Amino acid sequence: MSIHCLQQILYQFSPQFLSQTQRKTNGYRAIFFSTPHSQHSFGAVMLTEFFRRSGWDVMSMTIHSDADVLEELSRHRVDIAGFSICSDRGVEALRQLIDEARQASLNPKMQFMVGGPMVALDRDLLATLGADLLGGDARESEKLAYQQVRKVHMANPTHYP
Repeated sequence: MSIHCLQQILYQFSPQFLSQTQRKTNGYRAIFFSTPHSQHSFGAVMLTEFFRRSGWDVMSMTIHSDADVLEELSRHRVDIAGFSICSDRGVEALRQLIDEARQASLNPKMQFMVGGPMVALDRDLLATLGADLLGGDARESEKLAYQQVRKVHMANPTHYP
């Protein structure tokens, strides 16, 4: 119940927060996934706001099945796909999902970012999951994602509009 109240406050102040940016769209797209019944879904919603403020086209959604992820990534060209990890349960399943999502993605150079409480507890998650980026706080994560996507774009300009 209290997480719902926090989300309502976030949505209420979103226009003010987003109006503080001088930056136009950067042309990049991100999607952040959180698992059902996760205590950390608020973090993904907050991260979405920071990415929007920096000019990203971004979505946040709750995963009900692996098929949700594969469908979104096969329908939309995405530069960053992020997963919030709250516990060590399901790490192997997430590793497999990331592998499948790479195959399903419309963007062969899409980067995977992982974040959430487990990142602070296990810095080896990046390698374990086969992800590309380890998220931290919202500002740091956005800057890291932008730098990585820009670097990939410069190395492979034909994959970008």
